[in-house]
Amino acid sequence: MSKITYFKRYLVIINRLKISEVSYEDLVDYLKRNHEEDLSFSKRTLQRYIADISEIFGIEIKYNASSKKYGIIETDDSEFSLRLLESFEMFQALNMSQSLQNYIHLESRQPQGLEHFNILLNAIKEKRKIRIIHQKFMDDIKTTRIVEPYALKEAQNRWYLVAKDTKDDIIKTFGLDRLLKVEVFKEKYKIEQELDIKEIFKYHFGVAAPQDEVPGTIILSFHPEEGKYINSYPLHHTQKILINNDEELRIQLNMHIAHDFIMELLSKGNRVKVLAPKRLQNKLCNYYRSALEQY
Repeated sequence: MSKITYFKRYLVIINRLKISEVSYEDLVDYLKRNHEEDLSFSKRTLQRYIADISEIFGIEIKYNASSKKYGIIETDDSEFSLRLLESFEMFQALNMSQSLQNYIHLESRQPQGLEHFNILLNAIKEKRKIRIIHQKFMDDIKTTRIVEPYALKEAQNRWYLVAKDTKDDIIKTFGLDRLLKVEVFKEKYKIEQELDIKEIFKYHFGVAAPQDEVPGTIILSFHPEEGKYINSYPLHHTQKILINNDEELRIQLNMHIAHDFIMELLSKGNRVKVLAPKRLQNKLCNYYRSALEQY
């Protein structure tokens, strides 16, 4: 049996277990009903599948002896594992036929700099220093830096390298689309304590945050139609709903007021109103005034 066939089985098993716990017999029956070929397998084979799913996708499946059913165990890495699973499922959908261009239309704007992704990922895993040539958006100046790479982070459909600049020992982010060259050294770096990248960016919108500023409470009121989009795709993981009715969706956020966040609010136009804090209201008003002065 081909590797791709195994992967298809893994996906069906995971998707079924995402719904609820299931017995061995019902799981076999589910696979039969969702595939044309015969997918009968023994309990011993199922244990091998479970081990493979854990190794490949990082999703833990356990057997409940009292209910005699299998289920997914929620862990801190579950969100990441399910994102990987979504990506693989999309790959499967795109790979299932050579004539999908009439049915699936991809965004023409693709992220740049992904040619460095695997090189950077390996350097991070092996804790090797790297030399990068970086160019800012605002000017044509190219800088060469030696950094200790810690993580790759996605934000606003772009990928960033999180690394410590050895010049000043400050942790910074570098857009992969602005990396002109990446060179991996044999020299490894050591860190006394593992960094919690999630904690570092916990109150960020994107990757940037004003220096020496603590996160604060933000209250926004959305037009009810816009509120439906905000409900289905929250602005930030700290989002809490205060009011949700036919007149408005009012939410509370706890985060930094960064440039990227202001740009996001401006894109909402008159469908959002800032209720707090006052300084965020003033920032948006200044942008609106500046825009009107151009006409």
